[in-house]
Amino acid sequence: EDFAVNNGFNTDLSPFEIGHYQTETLFQLNVKIDHWRGVQLSRLKTKEMNNFKSYFVIGKNWIDQNKKSVWAPYFWIKILNQIKDFTIKVGKKHFGDKCRLLQREYGHHL
Repeated sequence: EDFAVNNGFNTDLSPFEIGHYQTETLFQLNVKIDHWRGVQLSRLKTKEMNNFKSYFVIGKNWIDQNKKSVWAPYFWIKILNQIKDFTIKVGKKHFGDKCRLLQREYGHHL
């Protein structure tokens, strides 16, 4: 799907590459999980791990805390940078090189 602004002028901007970023992010998340040593029973306050739910809750907490460190640099920062680049290109297309301040403002408000 091509994400181009349609306001009366043609833009030949390439589409966003979200799929590639998702694939890379999931790969990095899998690497992080592969290096996880599992629930460290010796570090728990309560040593009783007598059902799956207890183990699952600890594992889920670990993944919830650690996925942020993967999603931010491998997905969200790249997506936001791509959106920023897109708005800059649209501003340049719309205003040419006539007024950089208007280009920036136009891109900012997209």
